[in-house]
This record gives sequence, C-alpha cells and structure tokens, in this order.
Amino acid sequence: MTMLARPLGFLLAGLIAAVLLAELVLRALPIPAGIAAADPVPGWPAHRLVPNSRFTSSSGWALENVQRGTINNAGYIAPFDYRDGAHVGVVIGDSFVEGYMNPYPTMLQARLAHDLGLPADQVYNFGSSGASLPHYLGVARLAGARYRPRWAVVLVTKGDVVEGFGSAPGFFRWDDGPDLIRIVPERRRGRMAKMARDLAVLRYARGNLKLSAATLFASGFASERATRCVPARLEAADRRLLARWLAALPTALSLPPQRVVLVFDGEHPAPVAAAAAPPPACPDRDDVARAWLRREADAAGIRTVATAPIFAAAVARDHRPIDRAPLDGHWNPHGHALVAHAVALALATRTPADRAHDQGSSSDASP
Repeated sequence: MTMLARPLGFLLAGLIAAVLLAELVLRALPIPAGIAAADPVPGWPAHRLVPNSRFTSSSGWALENVQRGTINNAGYIAPFDYRDGAHVGVVIGDSFVEGYMNPYPTMLQARLAHDLGLPADQVYNFGSSGASLPHYLGVARLAGARYRPRWAVVLVTKGDVVEGFGSAPGFFRWDDGPDLIRIVPERRRGRMAKMARDLAVLRYARGNLKLSAATLFASGFASERATRCVPARLEAADRRLLARWLAALPTALSLPPQRVVLVFDGEHPAPVAAAAAPPPACPDRDDVARAWLRREADAAGIRTVATAPIFAAAVARDHRPIDRAPLDGHWNPHGHALVAHAVALALATRTPADRAHDQGSSSDASP
C-alpha cells in the first residue's frame, strides 16, 4: 500500500494541477458566462436570468460565434429595461427567442420592431432556453398581468408539446387542474452551488462540449428504427389539452385572437451546395400535435406563420443558410430577418377587432 501511495499522490497532484491550469486558461477565453438562472422572486416565479448583468456565449469546442450582451432588469436578454405597465409588443419562446447566439439587433424581436416602425424598446421578449408550450402560457399570464401587450408572438418549436410534461425547476408544465398548467418551483441556490456554476471548466464542459450525465452514460449503440413509417395519432385527451391552451392564450394576454401570432418552426433546409438532405422523419406525437394546433389556431382566428416554406423559398432563391448547422441549429441573423418579415406582414393586416383594441391608446405607435 505504501508503495502505491506515492505514485497515487503524484497522480492526484497532477490532476489537480491540470484542472487548475485549465481553469486559469479558460477564464481568459470567451467561454459561456453569465447565463445562469436567478433566484425566484415574488410576482415572477418563472425562470429568468440574473438581472442587471452581462453574458458571454460561444459554440463548440473551438469557441466559435462569440457573442456578448446585456441581461436587463427583468432577467431577459435585451439592451434596455422593461417598464411595468408598458404598452408593448410581446415575443415569447425558447432559446430561439432568448437570443444569446446572435447580436440583439439581429434577433426576431428587434427585427420585428424595426419592420413595424417601432422603437426597439417597445417590443419585449420573454425567451428561455428549455421552455415549452405550457411555459409560454404561464409567461403570457405573467406578462399580461405586469405589462399591457398590444400584440403577441409565440414561437412553437419541435418538442414543445411533449416537453411540457417535464419537471424542470422554474418552468411551467402541463397539469390536470383547472389552470391547465402549474409552475415547478425554482430552486433557491446556495453559495456553494453558485460558486460551482461559476467554474470555467464546468461552463466549458456544459456550454461548449454539451457534456452532462445523460451524454456521459448514454449507450454508443444506435437505436433500431422501424422500417415502415407509422405516424403517431393524437388521443382525445391531447386534443382537449391543446384546445384549452389555444383558448387560454389570448385571454392571458388580454388580446383578441387576431392580435396573437403563432410561429411554427419547421425544417431548416441546407443550401443547395450542402450535402443531400436526409429523408423526412416519421411524424411523432409532437409533430402531429403541432400540426393540429396550427389548424385549430387558424380556425380560431389566431394568425399563424410557418417557417418551413419561407426558409425553403429563401434557400432556393439565394442559397444562404438560415442557421449555423451543424454547429448550432438556431436561426442565424438571416433566419431571424425572414421570420420577422413574415410576422410583421401578419400583424400589419388590420381587422375591426384590431382597431377596437388599439382605441384608447392614441399616444402609442401602431400596430
């Protein structure tokens, strides 16, 4: 045992020295920083980032696409503060809306303000990585109570229906009760937890290498796929759940259905010069649910925008990518601009219900 003690001691000391050296080196590099959940506060139980702070983000092991920006007083990424009671446009979504992968002026919310002729600080975004359909409704209720939405845009992405059955702290999930959703309480993190998440080695491993317990212990064998596509089917309970969500969304925002736009993100086609596209995936439960939701939204008078045909036409026309695949599947500035233009056109189509809703706010810009 004593013969092994010294080599093991040297090995342990070497490992500690290597980790300390890596920590010092990584702290000098643009690895993700400042992208951390804030402690819960009364009146806003939903997940948000640490208010009044700065962040840095980058992608991949080589630290590509470095971005830096501001987290405002409300805990969302924006270069301006949110004002209680403000009459503003509202954009709700997940990491596509949260926006630390692109400069803020190129994001959907900023481009939308520009396309509608509004000052940038008249469009508030409520984007959170990992959010899903029930969380969008929960945040809509919070935003509708604290601000005065003039219109709202909600981005619906793949996985948003089924991921709503998860239980992530700080996020709303589906519930069988009369409110349809419930919040999973956010954790109040202690000093040690906050110190640990500030370690550069951990931030690099999680943010750039995407390492987690799930990825470390995942099987290396590919799962077998069915040779014949059998599309999933929605149960009656699924349809009731989605119908209730659809009816509750405009009410949560105190808006008529015509002032709400649902954006359905689809496939991101690669430029013509890229490799041939893979065969289309067999529709799963979430795909079928989102397609049903879009049809019902159209029938209910809620405006919808589907990104798939917009992106396909744009890529065929100018051969420019709309995301940073394979490094990052989120929209790049070109993708954001295309979606913002389509949403602005949808919002610019005025109806009597729109004009009635805008009355009494003559000092505010339109739409």
